[in-house]
Order: sequence, then structure tokens, then C-alpha cells
Amino acid sequence: MALIEPKKLITIMFFILETLISRAMSSTFPESLLSERYELWLAQYGRKHVNSEEQEKRFYIFKDNVEYIDKFNNEGNRTFKLGANKFADLTHEEFLVTYNRNKISTLPSSINVKSFDFNAITEIPNTLDWRERGAVTSVKDQGWGCTASGWAFSTVAGIEGLLHNVTGNLVELSVQQLIDCARTDYTFGCNGGLAARAYAYVRDNKGITLEEYYPYHGSQGPCDTETATKFQIFRISGSYATQGRSEEELLKAVAGQPVSVDIDASSREFQLYESGVFTGPCGIQSTHVVNIVGYGVTADGTKYWIMKNSWGTGWGEDGYMRILKDRGSPGGLCGLNQQVVWPYVNSLN
Repeated sequence: MALIEPKKLITIMFFILETLISRAMSSTFPESLLSERYELWLAQYGRKHVNSEEQEKRFYIFKDNVEYIDKFNNEGNRTFKLGANKFADLTHEEFLVTYNRNKISTLPSSINVKSFDFNAITEIPNTLDWRERGAVTSVKDQGWGCTASGWAFSTVAGIEGLLHNVTGNLVELSVQQLIDCARTDYTFGCNGGLAARAYAYVRDNKGITLEEYYPYHGSQGPCDTETATKFQIFRISGSYATQGRSEEELLKAVAGQPVSVDIDASSREFQLYESGVFTGPCGIQSTHVVNIVGYGVTADGTKYWIMKNSWGTGWGEDGYMRILKDRGSPGGLCGLNQQVVWPYVNSLN
């Protein structure tokens, strides 16, 4: 008889406990069962607390989130589910000040971007997933020490997708190089930035290096100029950008390659999202930067974008979110169409 790996066993036990607690919601909430569930959650995410007081505090935050999750999921008529993901022992306020600090949302005229000829795009697939086409690398995790660096992760993912489409090669490029070296008036390392400015840095630097040469370590440090300038792997010519226009334009952009988008990721539902097609609530003010790597439609006809995040695989659908498409307003759901940027290359010379 084959043995089950400890990590898989923890996940199975966690699911069983989650089901039992959810069924018990109509009566008194079983705190002993919830305590056991929290211990399994700690093991699942490798979380350790400095002392018993902190663990007790986090347990009651976890309890509050679980009650919120189960109430939401039991209401029915939902297109998505919440779950006790990696953020389940953070208050919503802690989540906001930690993971929603990218407040730059206006593209300044000083950043030179190119207008895209959307009329030239005449053939668009009904559904598209750039992961299936081999243009998307694994989901990354910003970690706890560099939590407003989504702009850097999104920029790198955009260039990785373009590199694949141009050369047929999928390689992981250096996020850390952008955090350390792309220090400008609109890129601030671990404290936020604009993807458009980061793309401009890669253009001006004549390329970006590999992740293995300049690995991510979850904090901002001095720029390793030798590595950043000596081992450039791929040089882009610049970036296209569109702001607050139709989702049809976003569709045409994504039909060509993965793109960077600003988004409002500030709701409690976004924090605790687990699966399904996210429909809000959310606003349009940018708090985070992600990638759109495709689009699709559910069996019941609900259209969605495929969003790649940089919060690790312990959030969402293994690090991804399906988010409502064709909302009917120019900004798109959560403002995802407010600022769309993607790189281009004129030639490989």
C-alpha cells in the first residue's frame, strides 16, 4: 500500500475539517474543531508564531475569517468561493497595509509608450490560455518582506511571455534586478511602481538577466550593476499602453501575448478568494499590479479573464484568479482595464 506524502495528508485532513465545520455553521461553532483546523493550516503554510500570545491572537483572527468565509459560501448564488488561504490569519486591515500599497495609477507623459494599432487585429480566438501555449512561467511569491513589488513581477512575466512568443523559449527572468536597479521616479522597489516605467528600464538597460543569475530574495538591496549590465538575456524595444478604454482593446492585446494590468485588490473577498469567477466587490483605484494571461468561458456562459498573481500558489486557484470579463464599463471589473501595458520588440538584433 502506497504511503501518502505528509503535505498531501495535511491538505486532505484540512479539507475534511473544513467540510465538517462548514456543515456545523447552523449550530454553535465548534471551537475545538476549529483549533485543530488552525493547527493543520499552520502546518500547511509553514507558519510559526513567535510566542503563544501571538498564536492566540492569530487564531481568533483566523476564526473570524473562517466564519466570514463560511457565511459567504453558504449564501448561494455565487460564482466564486472563498477559502482559508495563506492570508486567513491576517485581518483585512493588515492585508490592506501589507499587500495593497501600490497606489500609482496614472501614467505620466514623461514615460514614452507606443500606441497600438488595435484595428490591425482581426482574428481573435474564442478562448485563450497562454499557460497552455507555454508562454507563462511558474507562479512566484513576493513573500512578506517586499509586498508592493507586484509591478516588478508583472513586468518580468510580460517580458517572459514576449520572449517565448518571439524565440520559442520560456525562461525565468530576474525580478530582483528590477527591484534593485530600476530605481526611478515611478519605480520604488518594494514600495510600489509602474510597470510601464519598468519596461522602459529594461529597454534602456538593453535587456534583463536570468533569475538564476540575479535571484529574488524578498527585499531591496543595492544594484548589482555587473550582473545587470553584463548578462542581459533579452532586449525589448519598448511598451504599448492603453488606459481606461474598452475591454475589446484588452482582448486584442491579450490575444497577442500576456499583459500587465493595474487592479484594485483591496476587498476582503479578494484577500480570501479561493476559486471560481470573481465578481467583486472592488473599486477601480489601483492597489496592485498583475498579469492577464488569457480568457475563457464557464459551462454556464460566464466570461472571465485569467489573472496571474504574485502571491504564491497558496492564494486563489494555485496563484491565479478567474475574474469577470465584459463587465460593460470601460474600466473593467476592479479597474483591470484602467492601465494595460505590454512590451514589444522590433527585431532580435
